[in-house]
Amino acid sequence: ICKSLVNYFEDLDILKIDNDCIYNYISFCNNKGLSNNSINKRVAMLKRLYKFHELTCPFMNVKKLKEKFITYGSLDNHSLLRFYEVIPKLPLAHQIMMLLFIECGVRVNELIHIKVANINFMNRCIFLEYTKTNHPRYVYFSKATKDILRIYIETRENKQSIYLFESKNNSLLSRFTVNSIFSRIKKKY
Repeated sequence: ICKSLVNYFEDLDILKIDNDCIYNYISFCNNKGLSNNSINKRVAMLKRLYKFHELTCPFMNVKKLKEKFITYGSLDNHSLLRFYEVIPKLPLAHQIMMLLFIECGVRVNELIHIKVANINFMNRCIFLEYTKTNHPRYVYFSKATKDILRIYIETRENKQSIYLFESKNNSLLSRFTVNSIFSRIKKKY
């Protein structure tokens, strides 16, 4: 964020930034395809910069852009029970994917970048190096998932692969592939 602000305002004296400058910056960000949430964060950072340096902020009255809030549905108890009934009917790799999504809350990109070396069976956790926020974190799984995961790792075709999941041509599994797997499961069950 800081780098983009510096690049945009580099030729402008900080004391000369006014409402017009900010509205031009907002238009610039919109044209780059940034979300309203990202734009609001950048403008807020500029306001904090003024406050930190105890300067009067001439664009303090610039209102936030309307942000889209995405709501996600949740599973009721009946749906959750149905979910756990379906899992054993799936191929082992798909079982693991489903369990990691529901138990660990991993995202698709995090799932496809899980390295076998980052799975700790003793503590029942996975170290996620690749995350949306670029802040690695640990996620934890159940004893039942531990057993299934161990079987999957021992029986998978390419035991030398560093990644938990691979495509048929031994490359990193794509987001599209994972999404199509779940579409087929959803359609079938």
